Amino acid sequence: MKHLISIILIIVSVQIQGKSSKTIACNIYESIPETENNRGYGISSAGVGILNDKLILIGGSNFSEAYPWDGGRKVFLNDMLIAEKTNDDSIVWLKQPYQFPVRISNSIAIGDGKTLYILGGLNDAETNKKVFKLYFNNSDSLITETFSTLPDLFTPTGGAIHNQLLYITGHAATENVLYIFNPATGCWSKNIGLPGGIRSDALTTIQYEMGDSSKIYIFGGRHIDDNKLIIYNDFWSYSFDKQRWNHEGIMGVPKLKPLIMMAAPAITSTNGEIYFFGGDEGIRLKRRFELEKRITKSHGKHKEKYIKKLRRLYVKHSGFSNTIICYNTNLNSWKEVGKTNIRNLPVATTAIWWRNKIILPAGELKPGIRSNNILEIDLNK
Repeated sequence: MKHLISIILIIVSVQIQGKSSKTIACNIYESIPETENNRGYGISSAGVGILNDKLILIGGSNFSEAYPWDGGRKVFLNDMLIAEKTNDDSIVWLKQPYQFPVRISNSIAIGDGKTLYILGGLNDAETNKKVFKLYFNNSDSLITETFSTLPDLFTPTGGAIHNQLLYITGHAATENVLYIFNPATGCWSKNIGLPGGIRSDALTTIQYEMGDSSKIYIFGGRHIDDNKLIIYNDFWSYSFDKQRWNHEGIMGVPKLKPLIMMAAPAITSTNGEIYFFGGDEGIRLKRRFELEKRITKSHGKHKEKYIKKLRRLYVKHSGFSNTIICYNTNLNSWKEVGKTNIRNLPVATTAIWWRNKIILPAGELKPGIRSNNILEIDLNK
């Protein structure tokens, strides 16, 4: 599959090479259908993939009962939404009542267009340890099978397909790990993971190149260790040919003001470029994190004061960025491409190629507020 990206919640810190005033065309292509579970509140952190030229959205979560600043708890979904394009390029949602075997959010979707693997993720009761295999049979019905089980103590954070093998990045209790899974044999092979500290949330993508020069890239990441929020702003690559990790440096151009993109969806192109869409600058994340720690440790009026401050941070959030950033793997350079005509782009979603167009399905517009739109971005306009 020429264009492949699996993305989970990330922290990306980028220093931008100057400003750009170019406006990038971004249109609301379609809206996701309302179901009994999502009830029109939108979806965040769904598993996203393309199967038989159809768009698949699996599970996800929202706050359809109450917003987080009003004490609402996250609602986990098991809807499987399937869309296909007509001859005039419009979207039709299939009406079959497909449901995923479990309620799931933040899963990893890895596919080649004919088969889609769903692994990792969680709901309000447990983390998912199963690997699910999805495909359409000869009758064009979607089949979901429990295909394998994750290795013990392994938490996946991203992955990609290369030469019919699944390369899955993640971590165990004390180290980062790279597992290679062979769907033909069902065998798992443990390899050396990303050097350094554990990265719970990071962007994992694959850049296809000629011959055996293709690489997996991992950008940024974060981790909570001993009640401390650790944010990474470097990026690495893994060479399939050399079977080793290489530190590519710090994201961005040195000596320029950094811009942080948190949870930004991203996608690779065939010319060695990786595009990052929107994201959050991270400052308000740190403030919320510190307030949540104070709320846990305080009582009475002090606790009420911190709760009110946290609520204000949620309610006054202006939404996530609409800036598009590009990293060129051939030149090892970063640049700002421009801003979309839509004010806020969603985070916690997956950017995906669908018939040579970039699609951003659903996602989160600001903390607690989900989107029910399918966005289409044209970088050439």
